[in-house]
Amino acid sequence: MSNETGDPTVRRLRPAALTGALLLVASLAACAEDAGPTGPIPGLRPTVLGVEPDVVEAGGSATIRGLNFPSSAAAVDVEFAGRAATVTSASETSLAVDLPAPAGMPCRPTRRAELRVNAAGRSDTARHRFAVAPKVSLAPGESRALLTADARIGCREYPAADAEYLVSVFNTSRSPSPRVGFEVRGSTGAGQPDSTTAATASASLAGEAGRLDAARLPPLVREQIRAGRGHRRVVESNRRLLERARRSSGDPVGRGEATSNGARAAVSGAPDLSAQQAPPEVGEYVDFRVPDLNASSGDFCGDYVTVTGRVAHVTEHAVLVSDTANPVDGEYDDRLREMGREFEDRMWPVITENFGDPLRMDPQLNDDGHLYMLFTPAVNDFGSALAFVFSGDFFPRTSSDSTQVTCASSDTAEVFYSRAPTRVAPDDYGSLEATAGWQRVLRSTLVHEVKHLASNAERIDRDLPPETAWLEESTAHAAEELYARRVFGFSQGSNATYDQTVYCAVRPTVPECEGAPSVMVSEFVWLAQYMQRTAILGAVDDSRSDAVFRGSGWWLLRWAIDHAPVSESAFLSALTTSSRTGIENLEARTGRSWTEMLADWTLSLAVDDRSSEVEREELTVPSWNVRDVFRGFNRDFGELSVFAEPYPLTTRTEDYGSFTRSVGGLPGGTGAIFRLVGNRDSTQLVEIAPLSGDALPPELRISVVRLP
Repeated sequence: MSNETGDPTVRRLRPAALTGALLLVASLAACAEDAGPTGPIPGLRPTVLGVEPDVVEAGGSATIRGLNFPSSAAAVDVEFAGRAATVTSASETSLAVDLPAPAGMPCRPTRRAELRVNAAGRSDTARHRFAVAPKVSLAPGESRALLTADARIGCREYPAADAEYLVSVFNTSRSPSPRVGFEVRGSTGAGQPDSTTAATASASLAGEAGRLDAARLPPLVREQIRAGRGHRRVVESNRRLLERARRSSGDPVGRGEATSNGARAAVSGAPDLSAQQAPPEVGEYVDFRVPDLNASSGDFCGDYVTVTGRVAHVTEHAVLVSDTANPVDGEYDDRLREMGREFEDRMWPVITENFGDPLRMDPQLNDDGHLYMLFTPAVNDFGSALAFVFSGDFFPRTSSDSTQVTCASSDTAEVFYSRAPTRVAPDDYGSLEATAGWQRVLRSTLVHEVKHLASNAERIDRDLPPETAWLEESTAHAAEELYARRVFGFSQGSNATYDQTVYCAVRPTVPECEGAPSVMVSEFVWLAQYMQRTAILGAVDDSRSDAVFRGSGWWLLRWAIDHAPVSESAFLSALTTSSRTGIENLEARTGRSWTEMLADWTLSLAVDDRSSEVEREELTVPSWNVRDVFRGFNRDFGELSVFAEPYPLTTRTEDYGSFTRSVGGLPGGTGAIFRLVGNRDSTQLVEIAPLSGDALPPELRISVVRLP
């Protein structure tokens, strides 16, 4: 009976056959007068006795031990898992081989694969452990980012261990489009994944796209959220004007030939701001042109309303003005004086030390060394913003120079246009119409908008392109954060908690919180909404109407600042005065590529404040204890779905085993987070596979951390 039949009975006789072969070799050697060159014994097939190492890897090397091998590498063929290996050296008892590369091989768990050695028309086979997927070998607390766009990036095997891994699959595109789809497949053996899981997961992800909680939030927070959405038209108008202002030569906003175009005062003798050469005094009247945010034309330069304001308070850098048409004009001057003092003490230093000079363009405007804060019911009537600043104010109303950018609604001064209270109600903190609620909300809005004034002035005067909407708004929210520090007394890197910060921002009637502004609430609402849908919402997608990017963009910026090689003020100042914009601006400040930033930042969403033993600080945001902040929101507002969980991040958890999860359309600039729970009994293969086609979308990358 031939040994080539593969009959199990014959294979059991193999030790005896091997003994006979060895005796025959010894006998022939003893009888030969001249053995000559060594080589395989004619008529005997090659015999495989073992393979080193214990597990061979696709693309790696191995040594095959045995008998009756040819002494020439060219005289022997080796196959592993059905693919040709390369024999690099050969002897009668040993073959050195390079294993076939993994390209084109199916992603499968480590298994016993067939090895075949062919020589002189005869062959022998054996089975040995063969690995196609690279191992994820991480110590507790260690992380790794897979940043190379190779064909095997989505095929990895996790060791048999009682361990927990967090995995971010992220889209490195700089634009929210194209959205890319993929499947996450898990297996511990040759069995097929459970296909029903994929359908369920895909449906649930698609159903999350439109769910927002703004309508169920407390009234003042709801107004802040709504204003964030409604602010879009102003932001877009400001960007268009700034782009037009890019000078090709000369002074783009010079006042030399500008005129007021015959503006008529609403109150006899009241000048408009274009006529100011020195700040007005308390009690004087000034006319303003307020861009009509409700204009159907969308032309904020052409459509405006004229109001007359009474100067209620003057500080070193600001003139605070109340609309004379307000029914409570003159009855809330004390509130305006308080806001003026806080502006000088807390807000002005935040802006000038970190972003720029709001009055940088003042010599080319009305040159009175002051910005104006107009509080008018006209903004209340617009209904789409708490307050705003308008880039058109940096340009003359008319000019004899046809190349000059002009804007008929311009006040040719730095103006903060704000809604006004219409009821004197010192204890009503729940309404924007009441003086108490109005002041509480408008304080953080003021520092936000004056930051916009500073960055617009810096970019116009330096002939720089306008910043992207997402980064312009993110830095304005950073200004609110820096202002909150001065109110609540925390610092960068202090891992601030809910009780140290937001606790008082949502408790205006608690004695220890008396006088606290509503600040850093909307940022965490937007961040929570993003974290609930990271697989659907791009972190810097400013094209959406829901304004969620304001939270995620700010959080990305905060993460970048906390890990920057320069000081916070140097980082923010450089952002403001850079010729770069958006992602490129952030890359220049951090010294890291967009891909590198996403690898760490998306993973930090799941890791930050979860464990103190993670090795790399880049997986944390040292300035905020984000889990404690969200636990506080959950405690106070847990009835709202946005805060229904102690931590809002959607993480898809899988135990070692067979599973499939699908993500139908991951936008650029975000990641889907997966949690993998291991055990000691088996290894786990995880494959990131395309939903269609043969290859993963080239934009996808992966980062992973093993938790202690």
